[in-house]
Amino acid sequence: MIMDGVVDKLGAISSAPLKFARKWKTGKKGRRVVGHLCSYSPDEIIAAAGALPFRMLGSGMEIGRADKHIQSYTCDVLRSILESDLTGEYEGLMDLVVFPHTCDSVQCLTDIWSEVSGANSSLSMYMPVNLKSRAAPDMIEKELKTFRQVLEARLDTKITDEALDSAIEQRKEAAGLLKRIYFAKVRKPNIIPASSVQAAVRAFLFAPWSRTIPVLREMAGLLDESLAQERDIVPSEKRPLVFVLGTTLSEPGLMSAIEETGAWVVGDDLCTGSRAFEGEPPDRIEEADPLKRIAKRLMNKPPCPCKYSGPDNRINGIMERVKSAHAEGVILVRWKFCDPLGFELPDLSKKFKAAGYRVLEIELSGGGEVTQALRSRIEAFTETMKL
Repeated sequence: MIMDGVVDKLGAISSAPLKFARKWKTGKKGRRVVGHLCSYSPDEIIAAAGALPFRMLGSGMEIGRADKHIQSYTCDVLRSILESDLTGEYEGLMDLVVFPHTCDSVQCLTDIWSEVSGANSSLSMYMPVNLKSRAAPDMIEKELKTFRQVLEARLDTKITDEALDSAIEQRKEAAGLLKRIYFAKVRKPNIIPASSVQAAVRAFLFAPWSRTIPVLREMAGLLDESLAQERDIVPSEKRPLVFVLGTTLSEPGLMSAIEETGAWVVGDDLCTGSRAFEGEPPDRIEEADPLKRIAKRLMNKPPCPCKYSGPDNRINGIMERVKSAHAEGVILVRWKFCDPLGFELPDLSKKFKAAGYRVLEIELSGGGEVTQALRSRIEAFTETMKL
């Protein structure tokens, strides 16, 4: 495959993100790592502070100590993150952890984290739930200003407008390259494995953008060239086209499992997928204030189940993306005890089925590993789509 050598450059980041982050931090004196738990985190501000914005997803380890602090009916992603902290996986790595205002469990974890790791170990970032409220844009701008000031104090640094502009442009370029990779996957589903697309997104979430952008440029360039020339592309065999919808994937194995069972993944709506980079800030010509640019990006990104963006706006937006990806089936992925997604799954499933799509609902727990039972269900779903 044309991508093999390029993807290898992202392998160490995608497969062992904590190991990569430690190596990066110790590579130069004074480096900081700021963990965060949501795609609504203002990672441009973190990067402008000279720190590495690191998306925390947990490790899938067996939960033990965390159950003393958080209810067992909390999703395993958050329980695993807390377990990793309590067992020392983040010791000496995370200088600060950002908790955006999203689901109830994340908000509760903020206080628990402060209790077990120290009052200055966490930082809350408030976000409006109703994105259609007239007060929402002003609230986000004020919160971003406060976030900037508190982050400066916690990290003992100065965040300049110039640094913010640079971080915004870097993020914007990296996101644009990921969009080109996703577009190529839709145009020619077998041009690149879904696992390689996931590796690219995970590098975006775990590594400095200055590190990932050159690799993403190379990847997007090869894909563009191959699409234009039809070179090095195996003629597409007829396989079902699948769209994956959910929240986070702690491990990238699910995408590989779907394609290994005979389908092509042609798109997603995931916190650790397209929602991690979708949403573009306005150009500096249109808006000079960097915080307002970030605020508008957060307002315009595809909403998650925790946000209200108008009657049926999120569902209709997803339906349109599934249609644009030419998908024939949808896999709805929900973590056990994830209430925000659980509340909307019945409506999503009903709408997809009414529109003629095949639908598979799966529930993840533990570390989100693909068990043999889950693989069998995916394979059966793929086979039914071939009928």
